[in-house]
Amino acid sequence: MLQQDQITRSTDYDALACRFSCHLKKYLQDKYLEAIISGTLKYQLLAIDSEYKRLAVRRQLSKQFFGLFDGTGKAKLTAKLPVVLKSPVINRGTWIRTRAIDLVVDKWLAAKTATPVQIIILGCGSDTRGMRLLENNSNLTVVEIDFEETCRIKKYSILDQELLRSAVGAQPEPEPTTVEQFNASSAALDTPRYHLVPLDLRQLHSMTQLPAVDPSLPTLVLSECCVCYMEDVESDRVLQFLRENLAEAVLVVYDPIGGESPGNYGEIMLKNLSMRGIQMPSLLKYSTIEKQHERLQKLGFESTNVSDLSYIYSHWIPEDELAAINRLELLDELEELNLINRHYCLIVSSWGSPWHLPLPSQI
Repeated sequence: MLQQDQITRSTDYDALACRFSCHLKKYLQDKYLEAIISGTLKYQLLAIDSEYKRLAVRRQLSKQFFGLFDGTGKAKLTAKLPVVLKSPVINRGTWIRTRAIDLVVDKWLAAKTATPVQIIILGCGSDTRGMRLLENNSNLTVVEIDFEETCRIKKYSILDQELLRSAVGAQPEPEPTTVEQFNASSAALDTPRYHLVPLDLRQLHSMTQLPAVDPSLPTLVLSECCVCYMEDVESDRVLQFLRENLAEAVLVVYDPIGGESPGNYGEIMLKNLSMRGIQMPSLLKYSTIEKQHERLQKLGFESTNVSDLSYIYSHWIPEDELAAINRLELLDELEELNLINRHYCLIVSSWGSPWHLPLPSQI
């Protein structure tokens, strides 16, 4: 795998640590998180063939997950939380990101209870949303797509623990015990309602690469900070491919936007990302919700709802829910939170059989 792809993959652990911090602080309740983190750490380390590198990665991952997991991935959780988790601003931002996507997905599923449906998650990483959705929607099939290395770690993380196996309907399999066995094993996992597909989306060119996908079923495609890491021509091609090959679908895209003011937030974000070697080609090109809207219109999508996270925070969340969130921890940096939220957007577009999200849109 190219070094740039490995760096992009590492952002999944950042997101996972943020979700775990939210979980510990009671913003989110996810019974699968501890298990997926435990497995992710265990098999990430098993995939490394250098003892020296393995030691360095073990230290890094231990720090990233607040010292709550040992070197084998086993949890060391106690009733007393560690002093330092993520900041209140990051916790609140992670919560609204997760809550906004959940609202869209839940409303779509609520409108589709009478028929089999499928959700395709692009760049699924270590996310547990698919497991949570399978638990509550018997008519749903989930297809998750990511790099081969990411899928292999997620596959064995799932197979390693009964809670995760049960969530996706998987049966136990022999576990690889050496680096060579692990890296040579299949990264795919298929059950009647869950499919983990190892695929570089930039190489997607035929539906034969997605045998688990039924093009005739109502489909929701979720890209949560995925297509933003591709070059524009690559991400456009992926989105067009899905639009042309799925008969009836809704596309949900959560991406950062850079803004247009002098010395803008996007330029600062790009500078910070470049210090970690991370590239995000779309950040300044599609720098506003209007430009994101125009992009999908040019690709032939029917954009039905485009909003930034600040708008969603103010207009989608009931007051009693916000009041309960506000009680979880003191947040002094409201201006900073609003600034960050204005630079992330959620786009909902449909085709085939148009579906209109019953929530207000900023555009």
